[in-house]
This record gives sequence, structure tokens and C-alpha cells, in this order.
Amino acid sequence: MDEIIITTPEKIKEIIATCLAEYLRESTSTDPPYQDDEYLKSIKDVAEFLGCSSTTAQKFKNKHRHIFLQVGRKFMVRKSDVIDALRSKSRCYKR
Repeated sequence: MDEIIITTPEKIKEIIATCLAEYLRESTSTDPPYQDDEYLKSIKDVAEFLGCSSTTAQKFKNKHRHIFLQVGRKFMVRKSDVIDALRSKSRCYKR
């Protein structure tokens, strides 16, 4: 496979566009990329999952900001990431 291929920039752009179109067509599906029950989507959900108050859940969110996926006011966090954060030795909030 030691071949030299001579092409133009336009042909490279066309090849890339074709590959991207194929990838997007194949990767687009009706199924969401996650299972709804794997994620918590509100402070109330986090509080219920942890068995604590909304205030404590908000403190947990502030401390472990890196595990929360947030866009604007909406966020999601995996239940498994919450459990892993609880198992870590760091405190959730200052006393």
C-alpha cells in the first residue's frame, strides 16, 4: 500500500464532506444516546437520590461541578458519577 495519491484541495474537501455526511447519517438514530433513568436532571432529583435536602444537594453540585453536564440552566448528572463522588475522600461542603 505504498502508493502516492495526487489530488486537489477541492477533491479532498469533497471526500471529507462525503465521509462526514455518511457518518452523520449512520450515527443519527431515534434512540437517545443515554438511558433516561441513568441521569438526574434537577436539584430535586439529586436530593431524592442522595436522601438529603435541596440545599445540601446544591452544595454537593457546587463542590462536584466537574461531574455535572450543564447548558444554561439545565443540567444532567449520571447517578454513577454521583456515587463515585460520594466514595471519594473529599468533603461535599465546608462546615
